Amino acid sequence: MTVKQEHELRSQNEPPRSAPTAQQLFYRVKEEILATAGSGYLEYHISNPGIGWQVARSLDCDGQVERRSVRLSYDSVAYILSVRMPTEFHNAHLAWAHREFALSVSGGFFTLQEYDTFICTSDTSFDSFLPPYQNSFKQPDGYFKPAGAPCPTVVFETGYSESYPQLVADRNLWINGTTGVNVVILLKWSLVRNRTAVKGYIEGWHRNMPTCQRFDIFPAPPPGTPAQTITLYRRDFYLPGAVPFGRNPNDVWRWPIDSLRLKAAQTIRDSGYVPA
Repeated sequence: MTVKQEHELRSQNEPPRSAPTAQQLFYRVKEEILATAGSGYLEYHISNPGIGWQVARSLDCDGQVERRSVRLSYDSVAYILSVRMPTEFHNAHLAWAHREFALSVSGGFFTLQEYDTFICTSDTSFDSFLPPYQNSFKQPDGYFKPAGAPCPTVVFETGYSESYPQLVADRNLWINGTTGVNVVILLKWSLVRNRTAVKGYIEGWHRNMPTCQRFDIFPAPPPGTPAQTITLYRRDFYLPGAVPFGRNPNDVWRWPIDSLRLKAAQTIRDSGYVPA
């Protein structure tokens, strides 16, 4: 018998390793969350969707984890549990969204009564997704949701430490795992110039549209560049067939990227960096 054959037989006789339990995974992930100082991103492959959902849900209910202001996600198609610990500029889109939403009333896009029927926040967990995402769990980086709707209609997902493919997986979860999400807006940030400056871009994805709007946030375009906007429609903010009577579903609402740049630049500088 050769040395190689001896090794193969010995390997075959080793007892199989048991997969970690949901409780073991919970304590492992919790420990790593609490040990992470400042911002960060943790990712785990959990091939059992039932366990992945249970771990995410348990972390969401844990007081120590909650105080770290993390954003949790389990994708039952990609088998990925992710934990985001956001930077300050990670949330720049929320200031932008609140600004544009407030201006929608003074600009006449929404009446005050219509405005009051929406929720615009990031502090909610969702876990009622359609197959094959039925065991998924998601805390978005921001969203608009009509009052009483089971899911958002417009969602924001932001990446800093995580990869662009992970953001695409988040988009697919919202678009393919629900019937109500009409738009997913992706923002990707990264450090450049020896980690002293922040660059980023934004993409606006509409349901049933194969391409997106994409703009660089930083570096900003040169002076004289035509105004850049993310185009949204009235119907994007409502569930199918729920646009108020007398309102045109195709009314256009353009969100200026320059306003996002202003809000983002403020938070980037507050974080000790400069816009690229």
